[in-house]
Amino acid sequence: MSLIWNCYRTIALSLPLTEASIKIRTGGPIDDQADYQIPVWAGEIPLKLTAAIPINDPQLHPHIEVPVNLSN
Repeated sequence: MSLIWNCYRTIALSLPLTEASIKIRTGGPIDDQADYQIPVWAGEIPLKLTAAIPINDPQLHPHIEVPVNLSN
């Protein structure tokens, strides 16, 4: 029984990256039809990048304010 259980465990592997690349496209996953017979989740996790409130440099002169076009 433990042999079967070990087949379903998740293992995380950490590797240092010196280079990386990414492929960006629109639309949902593109899987082979045979892959849909495997009982695992398939999908996408939408991510979005949003601007937050500007943070002044600690060494910025105290009389200099954030420009209006950066604070809206």
